[in-house]
Amino acid sequence: MIKELEVAKNVKDAVKLIKQGYLPYAGGTEITRLGSFVKGEKFVSLKNCALDTIEEIGDEIKIGAMCTFTDLIKSPIIPDALKKALHFCSSLQKRNMATIGGNIQMHRDDSYLIPTLIAYDSEIESSYGKGRHPMFILDDIDLKREFITYIYIKKNRTVVSDRIANTQASHALITASIGGVSKDEFVISAAIKDTAIISMLGDPSTYATFQDGITFKSDVLYGSKEYKKYITATVIEGLVKEYEKKIGGNK
Repeated sequence: MIKELEVAKNVKDAVKLIKQGYLPYAGGTEITRLGSFVKGEKFVSLKNCALDTIEEIGDEIKIGAMCTFTDLIKSPIIPDALKKALHFCSSLQKRNMATIGGNIQMHRDDSYLIPTLIAYDSEIESSYGKGRHPMFILDDIDLKREFITYIYIKKNRTVVSDRIANTQASHALITASIGGVSKDEFVISAAIKDTAIISMLGDPSTYATFQDGITFKSDVLYGSKEYKKYITATVIEGLVKEYEKKIGGNK
């Protein structure tokens, strides 16, 4: 329950408040979610931290962490594959609230965006400084001391994504993406509900080994280990074929 809410004047001000025990507040969809693991009474809003810009810089797109899903969908410079992932969130109200930085920072195993951002070879900056880091270091982002400020995606990558869920509005069993620059150089990434987010470099002959790196867990709502393994293999196989088709056509 939120008992105190401060509005930071800028990133520096937000960092100061976080050191005093406040938690960062972005779009608010996670904090207000029933069963959220974000527990606290004191929050600092990042809405005035000027982190809502989208710009092209060379072969990259720099995205402010406070950009909402709707901001990104409406932007003419955001690639279609990322817009598809943003639409995995079926609720217009949530898309108007949810921020890209918040979705990444929660590091949920049903994340709408993380697999696709990994497929774009994305890098992030945080309020903690120390430069840019690959998305693979998400486990090192400590919600109690820092927050994501910017995300950088590569424009020259071909990316395909898919999502399997019981309904469009329910949490996904699996969200997966493949992205790369050739048939021989790409990354596979998947968020598997109640299991893990896992990624690996691969080529068309090794996609079947992707699931070997996953310790599948059974779940009452999302199925047995065997079912998750089958669905994962099916989704990845389909994405590899789609990726090969697109990369072959230079789309």
